[in-house]
Amino acid sequence: MKISDSILNLLFPEGIVCIGCNAEMSVPSEYGLCGECSVYKNTRFCRICGRGLVGEGEYCNDCQKDKRYFDAARAPLIYEGLSRTLIHRFKIGNLKYLAKYLARFMYDAYSKEDWQPDLMTFVPIGARNLKSRGFNQSQLLALELSKLNGIKVKDLLKKVTDKEDFSKQGRKEREAGIKDSVEASEKLHKEDILLIDDVLTTGVTAEECAKVLKKAGANKVFVLTFATSECKPVLY
Repeated sequence: MKISDSILNLLFPEGIVCIGCNAEMSVPSEYGLCGECSVYKNTRFCRICGRGLVGEGEYCNDCQKDKRYFDAARAPLIYEGLSRTLIHRFKIGNLKYLAKYLARFMYDAYSKEDWQPDLMTFVPIGARNLKSRGFNQSQLLALELSKLNGIKVKDLLKKVTDKEDFSKQGRKEREAGIKDSVEASEKLHKEDILLIDDVLTTGVTAEECAKVLKKAGANKVFVLTFATSECKPVLY
C-alpha cells in the first residue's frame, strides 16, 4: 500500500465513518452513509437513456429524436450534490474502497429491471488516465457489482486513442471526441451485455461503446451507472 493510500484510509476509515461527511457511525450502513447525509434519487427518468426527466412524457428529447445503440440505461442517483462529491473522491481522491458502496446503489437500480445479461464489461479509459489514476473506476464498479449479481466481468473494450477530456463539452463535441476511440477486444456471439460506467451525462460514451459491442456480435447492451444527469432532484 502506498503512503498516500494509508493517509486516505486514516482520514476515511472504511466501515467506521460516513463516506459522505466523515462522521462516526455507531451502526454499520449498507450504503456507507449516516442518517444526516442524503443523495438525490433518480425517481423519474427517460425509459431509454435513464436520464432524469422534468415535465410530462416518458422519453427525453435526445431519445425522441435519435435511435440509441444501447437498449436501455439506468442509474440510481442524480449527478448532483453528494453523489458528485463521492464520484470525485472515488476517481480523483483515490478512495477505491468507495466502489463497493457505489455498487450497492447500482445493484438496487439493476434489480428493478428484467435484464438478463450474460456478461458484464466496463467503459475503458485511456493510457494517460490509467497511469495517473492507477485504476479504471468503471472496472472497479463492475467487479464490486459482480459480487452482488453473480455475473462474470470480462474486459471486452479497449481505448485505442487517448484524446483530451471531453467531459465538460456539449453533445456534438463529445461525439467527435469519442468517435472511433474504442474497439472490441474479442468477438461476441449474441450475448446480452451489461456495460458499467460511473456517470452518464449525454450518453455519448455509452453510445460509442454499445455500437462497438454490437458490431462485435452483442445481442443487447444495457448500461448501468452510479449517477446520471438532467433531473429535478428528489431526496431519498
